[in-house]
Parts: sequence; C-alpha cells; structure tokens
Amino acid sequence: MKTIAQFPDKLQFLFEPHRFKVLYGGRAGSKSWGIARAILSLGARKPLRVLAGREIQKSLKDSVKKLFEDQIQSMGLQDCYQVLTDEIRGKNNSTEIFFSGLRHNIDNIKSLESVDLAWIEEAQVVSKASWDKLIPSIRKAGSEIWISFNPDLETDETYDRFVMNPPEGSFVQKINYQDNPWVSEETRMDIRDVRKRSEQDYLHIYEGHCKSSVEGAIFAQALQKAMDEGRIGDFPYDARYPVSVFADIGWADNTSLWFLQFVNHQARVIDCYQSQFQKTPHYIQVMNDRRYIYNKICLPHDAENEHANADRTWMQIFRQSFPNSTVYSGKRQAIELRLEATKNMFDTMCFHKSGTIDGRSALAHYHYATDPNTGKSTREPFHGPESNYSDAFGYMCLEMKESGKKQEAKKKTSIYSGMA
Repeated sequence: MKTIAQFPDKLQFLFEPHRFKVLYGGRAGSKSWGIARAILSLGARKPLRVLAGREIQKSLKDSVKKLFEDQIQSMGLQDCYQVLTDEIRGKNNSTEIFFSGLRHNIDNIKSLESVDLAWIEEAQVVSKASWDKLIPSIRKAGSEIWISFNPDLETDETYDRFVMNPPEGSFVQKINYQDNPWVSEETRMDIRDVRKRSEQDYLHIYEGHCKSSVEGAIFAQALQKAMDEGRIGDFPYDARYPVSVFADIGWADNTSLWFLQFVNHQARVIDCYQSQFQKTPHYIQVMNDRRYIYNKICLPHDAENEHANADRTWMQIFRQSFPNSTVYSGKRQAIELRLEATKNMFDTMCFHKSGTIDGRSALAHYHYATDPNTGKSTREPFHGPESNYSDAFGYMCLEMKESGKKQEAKKKTSIYSGMA
C-alpha cells in the first residue's frame, strides 16, 4: 500500500487490527495528521463508518473536519471523497465520516453500534462518564477506537485508563516531534526557544510529560494531601446513612451534583454527576436511579426563580419529587468565601475514588486566570469546563462549614443551660 510509506514508522500500527489504538505525546508529533491520513486511506479501500469525536463540540468548527478536508487535498483523494456540510462521504463506496461531541451527545448519536472506527481527538479531557458510555456503544465486530492526545495530568481519566492501565487489545504508542520526519525548521526553532526558557515547559509541551499540577491550580495541594493521607479510596455509599446532595443547576453551563454522606461523623464524598442542556426532571431521574436515601438537597440561591429549562421552579420540582427530604436553597456567597470554605473543609473529607473521578479531575484543573498583559496568575478563578463542578463543590463546603458552626453553637448553649 503506497500511502503507508508516507507514514512515520511509529504510525504503522494504525494499519494493524487492534481494539484500542492509543497515540499520545507532545506537540508536532504528527498524531492528528497521521490518523486522518490513515482513516482516509482505509476508507478509500473499503466502506467504513467513522465517528470523529471529541469531549465537547459546540459546532463543526471545533471538530477535525477541516483537517480531513486538508488531507483529502494533500493526498489527492478528491475523486474518492465528497465533502458535505456536516460530514464526508465516499464517492466510490459507502464510507461515511461524521463528527460529534461526546459529553452531551452520546445518548443522541444514532446507530453507534454500526460504527467501524471511532477516533477521539484531544482525548486528555474526556471524562470517565463519556468513556463509560462510548466504549460499550462501539460494539460492531472488528470495530476499533482510536485515541490521540497530549497528556496533561497523570490523574486524568484518559491517561490513567489508556496509558497507565491500558485495557486488553490496546496498542499504546508515544510519539513526539523527533519521530516526525516532516517537522519544519520553524517548529524546531520554536522548540529550542521553549527549551531555553523552561525545561519543564519543554518536557510537557514537546516531550509529552505529564505536569505535576495545572499552572495556578487552586486545589492541587489539597488533592495531593488527600491522596497521601488515604482519603481518596474506597468510600462507597453506605445504605445505613442518608445522603445530602449539593447542586449548581444551569442550562448552557453544566449542571453539577455532588453527593455527600456522613458515616460515623466522617464526611465522605461518594459520587458526582454533570450534564448540560437538560431539564430539571433529568436530574431528578439521575438521583432516583442511584437509589440513595436523601435527607438534604441544597439547591442554588436562585432556586425559587423561574427558569427557561423548567416548567416550574427548581425548588417546586425537587420538593415534589423528594417529599421526605429537606430541600432548601443555599446562600449566595462571593467566590472568595467559597474558596476559603473549600480550603478549610478539604482536609476533613474523604472521596470515593471511582465515584468522584470526573469531579476530582475538575477540581484538579480549576485554576486562577492569567492576566493577558502580564502573563501572571490573577486572584480570580478561570471560568472554563472545570468551573461548574468546582462552584458546586464550593457551595457544598460553605454549607458544611455553616452546619459545623451551628452544631458548635448548640453544644455551647447546652453546656451553659445545664449550668444554670
């Protein structure tokens, strides 16, 4: 096959049968370029149904469609493929390449079971929830899942799942710029400049090393301490004790839920959940499906307001759905107070490892914004995909702190009452 000769040696395995093909490493390693060319080469020879996905895709501009279009031109495959508005089709066979986000669309992607090949790009940010839904959905005989990413943190779900503990049927390949025979001299100059300024940045950006933490990370030390002290481990739901839920509900922003349980006075974060563009009954169903016994449900401060994503207020819906629970709204507090409460309460909490992976990943990536003029971190958190889980976690810690104050006040009152 002539096109194989145009691939770096480390990419030859893309033409071999493997259930999981994992490409990771630093920038300029030709990962995306090579995968797109391999898919186009294979799709030109035999009919393939290909899902090109990423964790979040708000529009086709966020997809790899343009990359495919460029490679069709570069490889001279215009007679083989027809580029349509939202997909690419084979002219001589029924090959189909379509594009979708994972986090909010997996349940809506039709006929995933008929997919021959799923390529997940920028997979370092793919959540456990997305992987758990996607992998069993790609179930056609002989189907494959291709994964490409630049590593970020060792604790990220994708790195842990496919590099540290690769599943059966995996071919894992690290590829960097040294493996790319077509890397330009301009890129090599940039690489030398980055290395001259910071060896640590060079190792992460171009050698594909994981970072110890995100720059400006707010909770990195607290998470590491929890890990060192064994507070991230096996702390599952205990049916003898009730569960409290803390929610930050939105529409365009992610709705985030944290599930907290006190077992013998030990605060255990046992579970979390997040979604987007879902009406309130969806989250009611999520909570019911878990079959936890709920005693308290803390909603946002504006839970009494009417919202576009609900026929009634959140408060009305939750109270009707959970009549045996105390449903209330938390206080609106400044971000500084939430951050302070979180840092104060973190050392008192345990986390169920498997149930809180996505939430803890968001906390690990939660960081202060960078001033575009100075390049230094500000004291204002950056608003990104990790913010919603972190905001909900902050509200939970505030409520825990306030509850602790009330309990302490009751103890003091009872002592003085007894002495009177």
